[in-house]
Amino acid sequence: LGDGSDQTNDIQAAFDEAKARDVPLYFHPGQYLITSTVDAQGVSFYGTAGAKSWILCGCPTGVPTIDNIGAFVKNLRISGDGGGGRDGIRGFRYKNYILGCYFNGLETAVIADGIIVASVIEDTEFLGCETAISDKAHDGSSSHTTLWVSDSIIHYGGKAFDLKTQAAGFFIRGCVFE
Repeated sequence: LGDGSDQTNDIQAAFDEAKARDVPLYFHPGQYLITSTVDAQGVSFYGTAGAKSWILCGCPTGVPTIDNIGAFVKNLRISGDGGGGRDGIRGFRYKNYILGCYFNGLETAVIADGIIVASVIEDTEFLGCETAISDKAHDGSSSHTTLWVSDSIIHYGGKAFDLKTQAAGFFIRGCVFE
């Protein structure tokens, strides 16, 4: 694994195994191409410090590369091809923590989707993403989203945030927007 070839089926199998064992999934340093949506099934997943574990998003337009993320996503580089249309990760959980990640070249990097979602994003960088953070619901309904974004950098191509919630708490601390 991690050689840049299509590893969608292997990664889905790894998430299935992590779910069965009730453990987080670790991505060793390397490049992992995903060409259709992988269901994380609520499993947390991590990479190596410094985002040396790189997920290459090759999914069709408008679908997340990794769906139903676990409580924690940490130390990963998640990249599209820069051509637009590729979405990064989507979470349905009550609370998602995204820490030390790097997103680039995506249509939407992080999607908080659910009835009540609280997303904490810290020490994360977004580069060249059409939208860095969105709460676009997969079924067209509205979410009640609370976002906490701190110590992050957003160099965005279009919108830093695309929020369509009925009621949202929004907290920003120590961020750079360019």
